[in-house]
Amino acid sequence: MPSKEKIDKVEEIRNLFTESDSFVVIHYKGLRVADSNELRSKLKQTGAKFKVLKNTLTSIALSGTDREKAISLIEGPIAVAFTKDDLLPVTRAIREFARGKGEIYFRGGMMGDQMLNAEEVDRLATMPPREVLLARAIGQVSGLLSGFVGVCAGPLRNFVGVMRAIASQREEAAS
Repeated sequence: MPSKEKIDKVEEIRNLFTESDSFVVIHYKGLRVADSNELRSKLKQTGAKFKVLKNTLTSIALSGTDREKAISLIEGPIAVAFTKDDLLPVTRAIREFARGKGEIYFRGGMMGDQMLNAEEVDRLATMPPREVLLARAIGQVSGLLSGFVGVCAGPLRNFVGVMRAIASQREEAAS
């Protein structure tokens, strides 16, 4: 018979998963308490919650929910970063933190209803920030528009050149 404490913990874990829009599961080993606190504070700056979870309780909490697919990620020592906002800054912060630190790596995650494997989460972490992507898109669109304006203005420029040539020929003929 499960204890009241474990039942409450399962319910708390279930709420974390169902209330978040996205989450990332990381494998960690050899993470000191000071490092864990440092990562927790970095993730808090991105609006994410960071929790070290017990595998059995997490699997029970995920069973029967729309996040049940994530049970496959629950193996070994895990921690989960939950967010209601953009997942990119969360993955970037974890990746940046993990450089040179023990055995910390992505196991996978979920973005909305879509499961992400470790490689996809790592690709998200290396994507440029949203502002950079928007600037690139705007630059490409403005380049296309200026090229289009140049193509459209070309015949008009040629027409004006021909009219000036005719006007100068008439002036020469008149004098």
